[in-house]
This record gives sequence, structure tokens and C-alpha cells, in this order.
Amino acid sequence: DFLYDLVLDGDKVMLMMNGYQVYDLKTGASLWSAAFDYTPDGLGKRPANAKKFGVYGAVADPVRVGNDLYVLDMSNRRNQYIKKYDANSGKLLWTSPEIKEARAIPNMYIMGDKIVLQIGGNVEAQAYIYRRTQNADGSVSVYEEWRIWYPNVKPNGVQAFNISDGSLVWDSERFRKGITNMIEAGDNVIVSSGKALYSMDVNTGKELYEVPVAKGGVGNAQMIFPFKDMVAVIGEKGVSTFKMNNGDLVANGKYKTSLLEDRFDNIVIMKTEGADIAAFDLNTCKFLEFKARKGATTSLTTDGQYVYVYENKTVSKVQTGK
Repeated sequence: DFLYDLVLDGDKVMLMMNGYQVYDLKTGASLWSAAFDYTPDGLGKRPANAKKFGVYGAVADPVRVGNDLYVLDMSNRRNQYIKKYDANSGKLLWTSPEIKEARAIPNMYIMGDKIVLQIGGNVEAQAYIYRRTQNADGSVSVYEEWRIWYPNVKPNGVQAFNISDGSLVWDSERFRKGITNMIEAGDNVIVSSGKALYSMDVNTGKELYEVPVAKGGVGNAQMIFPFKDMVAVIGEKGVSTFKMNNGDLVANGKYKTSLLEDRFDNIVIMKTEGADIAAFDLNTCKFLEFKARKGATTSLTTDGQYVYVYENKTVSKVQTGK
């Protein structure tokens, strides 16, 4: 499905869907459009029997700061650029040097007078899998599954550019071998290589600290995200948290091999291949477990207090916290 955002700005309508498009509110006439983003094939493998398949988060959303609009032009497989526009007129102000060989750019942050890009890393893949099997007695078995997973796209890296003219400021060599994702942390960024967390100065690319995620005791990091003044690490076998400012371990909760299923505020839902789920509280990293039948699907309520678990013809309402 298409993801979009629609914003009313004075006498203009801004549509963010496959790029940035601006329309006149009264007439609907197209005023201007920025470079379109592009999700190339091959970023995630389509599972067998998948009736629907999509990849999300491969290209960062446009970022507007005042009247300045920054857009990733991923319009073809060979050439990728940052483009800066005047958001009112649509005038192109500058185009950055080519970001060579980038197949995905999941994150773009405007921080002070710098633009920081995450090159490659984890993207989100989704599939609806459906198959019918003829049994020996002539009956038919139907299997359905909504699957979410996070393939890693290479090449990987982190780069910073000047907002004044788009020139390259620094390019970190640290993450050539791997990156899961990157988050903002005050005046710095924190990057996960999967095996370690790195705090980096956005002005220079200097590493401020390096912390092995093994300290969290939940395996390698699958992804990270900010929570209060902490970095939440989604590990291979649970969840851990670290202080943003110095990398100190705060809490951890070890679980079985699992993937992130859902999240709301402090509640994180992890799900095993067999469909067992664990609801973690990021304040403590303690969790409550619910053992479900293989193939079960889940739905987290909008307030994060309950999870509905659907198993064949049975629905269970499960509390996420005590």
C-alpha cells in the first residue's frame, strides 16, 4: 500500500507520496514537485506464496526546515543525490555530489548546519502469504500469514553534508562492514553496527564512544531507537537499554530468538518464529510472555495496554503490563 502524508499550508496543499508535490488549494492545479523517491527491486526477497509484498523505509522522507526543503532523489538505480528546494516557489537551490552506489538511504537528519545520512542498513519488508494444500482425505488446508521482517541492504555508511551548498563534509569508514540503523541523540547521532553502538559528532564524524551491545546480553542488535534519554536496543534475544550520553547499560531483558512485532511508547512486542510473544516495558526491560500457536497473528491496541492474539478461531486479549 502507498504511504502518504497530506498537509495544508496556507493556500497550498503538500502531498508527500513518492516525493513532494505541491498543489493550489483553490484550484487543485499542480504548482511544483520535488524529486521522486525510488524503492528499487531486490531490497527484500519475496517469500514463496506471497500474494502481496512491499518494502518500506528504504528512502527517508523529505525534511522541511522553515522554507528549506531537503529531498533525496533516488529516481534511478545509478544516481542518488540530496536536493534542496525553496518550499514556497519550488526553486532548486542546490544538488549535492552523487551519493555513489547507495541502494537505500533510510534516514536523513538536518542537525545544525549539517545533513546526516544513513547509507544502507535495515529496511522493513512485509508480505501476505497464502497457500492451499490438498490433504490425503480430500480436504483442503489453508495457511495465511502476515509477515514482517527487516532485511539489511548494503552498501553501508554514514555521511554528512553542508546545508549551505550540499558539499560533502565527512564520510565515516567505520560502517562499511555493517549498519542496522542510526538515530538522533541531541547534538550527535548514535549508529548501530549490529555489534556495537557508536556516538558520533555530526560536525566532524568523530567517534565519541563505542559500546559493545553484548553488554546488554540479548545478542547482536537488530535495530535501535530512542526512548527518553536512552537507546533502546532490539536484540536477537530480547531488549536492552543504554544511556545516550555515555553508553552505560541501564537494563536488559533476555528472551528467546525473536523479532520486533510492534511498539507503542514504552511497550515493545517481540515475537518468535513459533508465534510466542513477549511484551517488554522499556522502563525496566521486564516482560510478560504469552505462548501462542504457530501462525498466530497479533494486534497491539492504540494505547499499548493490550495485545489481541488471533489463533485460528480463537481470539485472546493479553495485557502488556502488570
